[in-house]
Amino acid sequence: MILREVSTSENGIGVNAIAKKIGLAKSTTSRILSTLEEWNVVERTAENQFVIGPGMLRLVENQPLTATLKALVRPVIEQISAETGEATLLVVLDGNEALYLDSVPGNYAVQVREWVGEKVPLNLTSGGKLLLAYAGQPFIDDYLAKPLASHTANSVSDPAKLKTQLELIRDRRFAITDGEYDDEVAGITMPVQNDEGEVVAAITVYGPTFRLRPFANRQAILESMQNALESLQISA
Repeated sequence: MILREVSTSENGIGVNAIAKKIGLAKSTTSRILSTLEEWNVVERTAENQFVIGPGMLRLVENQPLTATLKALVRPVIEQISAETGEATLLVVLDGNEALYLDSVPGNYAVQVREWVGEKVPLNLTSGGKLLLAYAGQPFIDDYLAKPLASHTANSVSDPAKLKTQLELIRDRRFAITDGEYDDEVAGITMPVQNDEGEVVAAITVYGPTFRLRPFANRQAILESMQNALESLQISA
């Protein structure tokens, strides 16, 4: 959302104006803009207004896909964590596993552990299930034909049940898991798409089940994720 406001402002836009338009705290908006400024994705004019910088093009053209994704998605996951108070992850498909590329911690006293750099079976987390749901039918068929991992009593290791869940994920365009990899951890995931509508990654908000399980909390998190993702632009 921040990049959208900057990119659509003809003569630049200030921190106060951005914060007001997107409904985010000025301090959070300023912090995210500072990160973007460090990467030259945005620039500050003499009038203290922000405009799109040359770093945006370089990010897309000159870096590997994973580095580009991390740089482009970082402000989005920072915004989501600031709004929800929960830890937020960037997840990508890596073979038959989900790889956690980046994360932003939440601000609640009770948090779950760090996951960056780890890989987990696709069928055990919301991020993995969402990526599997959009991986294409041949990939899905091959995955379902193999034995499915199981870590807890809530793990979905039945191919028919998992297939039904994948169909629901594609219909709803988000995924939720509750105690399937860890009994006490729940996750909510939405897709990251490029400008041709292809799912290239996923963003997961995760935390203790007692906070993410209530329906009202899940709806608020989904709304925050959807709003933040509207500003994200990734070229095919």
